[in-house]
Order: sequence, then C-alpha cells, then structure tokens
Amino acid sequence: MSTFRRISATLTAQFNEFLNQVENHEAVAEESIRRFSSQMQEARFRVRVLEREINRYKERIETLATQKVRWQDRARNYAESDREKALACVQRAQRLEKDIAHWQSSLKEMESQRVELCRGLNQVEKRFEEMKRKQKLLSSREARARMIKSFQDGTPVPEDLEGVFDRWELQVMRREAAADSGDICVDSLSENLDSEEEKVELELALDALVEDKDQGQE
Repeated sequence: MSTFRRISATLTAQFNEFLNQVENHEAVAEESIRRFSSQMQEARFRVRVLEREINRYKERIETLATQKVRWQDRARNYAESDREKALACVQRAQRLEKDIAHWQSSLKEMESQRVELCRGLNQVEKRFEEMKRKQKLLSSREARARMIKSFQDGTPVPEDLEGVFDRWELQVMRREAAADSGDICVDSLSENLDSEEEKVELELALDALVEDKDQGQE
C-alpha cells in the first residue's frame, strides 16, 4: 500500500511544484502524467507477478495434499501386516501436513497483499484519470484564453489570408448561382409534365362520366 501512496504523493507534489514555478505548465503536466503512468504500469506488473505466485502456491498445496492422502492410505494398508512401516507412513503424512500448513499460511499472506495492492491500484487509477481530465480541461481553457487575448490585442489577420477568403467566397457565390439556375430549369420542366399528366387524368375522368351517362340513358 505504501507504494501506491508514494506514487500518489509524488504525482501531487510534482503538480503543486511545477504548476507554481514553471511557465510551460502544460508540458510539465504532460511529463508528470507520463511518469506517473509508467509507475502505474510497474505497479500493475507487480500485481500480476503476485497473482502468478499465488497460483503456484495453490498448485504446490494441492500436490502436497495428494501426497499426504497417499501416505495415509499406505499407513492404513500396513497397519495390520507391518506396524513399523505403517508408522513410517504416518510420520511422512504428518510432515506433509506441516508443510501444507506452512504453505497455506504464506498463501494467505500473499492473498491479503494482493487484495490490498488491487485496492490501492484502483484508487491510484481513479486519481490518475482525474488528473488527466484536469489536464485536458486546463489545456482547453488556456487555449481559449490565448485566443481571446489574441483578438483583444488586435492581432492582424494576414492580408493573403483575407484574399483567400474573398476568392473562396466569390467561387461559392458563382457555384450557388449556377445551382439555382439549374434548379429553375428542372422546376419548369416538372411543372409542364405535371400539367400534361393532370390534363390526361381529367380527360379520362370526363370520358368515364360521359360513358356512365350514356349507359344510364339506355
């Protein structure tokens, strides 16, 4: 746990010191966060190493437990036929039981360390994300402030840039005019076709009315 506290304290100290003393705050903050990220990667690696060691201990305990059961079975088998051999088997089983207890004690301690390390790592990662969000926020605010100050100071726009905008606007206006004239032609044609189609539909309706009238008179 002290490792994570030291990392967090280091990051905070770096921010407090550099942000107050150095002019290029953004670059310093970026470098501090980079170093902090490297330290976090190292902490994650330590957790993975510990987890591998925990798995190795569990496998060892399982192997010892299997051996203990085997010696106990042998002791039972020789209990009637060979008392001395049975006692020797019991002795080996008891030694294995002590070994298992020792490994289990070490395993329990390592698992406790893993829980503490993971908890500390999660807290540090949250702190790290907060620092990154703060960095982005301050960078955005500083960029905005610089832009506003630039306009307030009357920073002139390069003449060639004004010319680019003028030529660009002229080109856009020409294309808009060409598009508008094309739309008018399309609309006129559409109106003519709609009118002709409507007339055909009216002619058909009139013919149907006349036909119905003639049939009624018959």
